[in-house]
Amino acid sequence: MLWSHVRDRQFHGMKFRRQHPVGRFVLDFFCEDLLIAIEIDGGIHLDPAVAAADAERQRLLEELYIRFYRWSAAEVERDCERLLADLAVELQFTKAPLLPGWEKGSGE
Repeated sequence: MLWSHVRDRQFHGMKFRRQHPVGRFVLDFFCEDLLIAIEIDGGIHLDPAVAAADAERQRLLEELYIRFYRWSAAEVERDCERLLADLAVELQFTKAPLLPGWEKGSGE
């Protein structure tokens, strides 16, 4: 459902990739230009062990300056457009130039 709103630069011209690898991790949705990850969590993520692994994974990726937006699958199904509207409002204040080392073609 979310993919239909962010694919093909439909969301404010930002290019999102689906199931995008970053190191040993795979992000549900990733915008490389703004270093934004959107993670959609199903019920399994309520398990304490899974939640702890998610938190550690997020911490490691945030060290690479990736900002996370984490929503439950139920939230996306219930009100995807509101979540994206909230994200758009937040992003209008956080847009920044690419960080050194993240220019296109400079990946490992």
